Amino acid sequence: MNAYREGLSGACPRCEGALTGTDRGGVGLDECGGCGGVFLGQTAVESVLSDDGVRANLAAELAPRPRYVEQGVRYLKCPRCARAMNRKVFARVSGVIVDVCKDDGVFFDGGELGAVLAFVDRGGLAKQAALEARERQERAKGGAEAERPADDLQSLRRLRFRARGELRPDRSPRRAVPLTCAR
Repeated sequence: MNAYREGLSGACPRCEGALTGTDRGGVGLDECGGCGGVFLGQTAVESVLSDDGVRANLAAELAPRPRYVEQGVRYLKCPRCARAMNRKVFARVSGVIVDVCKDDGVFFDGGELGAVLAFVDRGGLAKQAALEARERQERAKGGAEAERPADDLQSLRRLRFRARGELRPDRSPRRAVPLTCAR
């Protein structure tokens, strides 16, 4: 048994079922027989994402499962260190929300690992890198004007409306209201 396996609590963070250490396609992972969740350590995640052969072997040996549908937001605890994991959209554009422990690894709910592998095989990581490069270029081109806070823009709009005496976005229109006494 390696040091990584000894550090696991043995409980699935999603359903509290037992996590079973196994080897699929040359990748050591921990799988839940109940909900189908999979926990991959950081080195396993890196090897799956960087090596096409490892990714293909894992995809071939991974049992197909339906994607887990969450009923509400729930922060899961890492099966290794028991700290709350962060929820993140994998590669920002995949549409797959995974639970990440920055120190220990990633938990994939049932069906999510298969969805991530398919996303990577379709060139999703290259698309994400291109999106990030485009965003960096836009920020560099735009300079300070592009990064002006939205509240500054809103205050400019308010000044324009007040100068004209028109409808103001935050209040009712300005108009004189005659005062009458009812006797």
